[in-house]
Amino acid sequence: MKSTRISKVLNVPLRTIQVWIKKIENNVERLNPQSNNFSKQVDEETKMNIETEMKTSSRMISTRSLGAKYTLSHIVVLNVLVEKGFKYKMPEKKLYFNRR
Repeated sequence: MKSTRISKVLNVPLRTIQVWIKKIENNVERLNPQSNNFSKQVDEETKMNIETEMKTSSRMISTRSLGAKYTLSHIVVLNVLVEKGFKYKMPEKKLYFNRR
């Protein structure tokens, strides 16, 4: 069966089928090396450190800066904070009015 026909039957892009065929010819065992678990597991100590830093800080801390500090993505930090009971709050924009 041709790769174009396989592509139509499986509803998979033709280039993907061609890559799979090359991998099979080269005896590669896994066609899709991606795993379903991309998230890094965060240990309890790191979760507690993130929580205490948020509670003790006198200024607003971004999830990106916390992520950089603990080598995590900002989404993982956000998920940890939601798990710990924090709620996301968008910083309010201040409107400045000019007097005439």
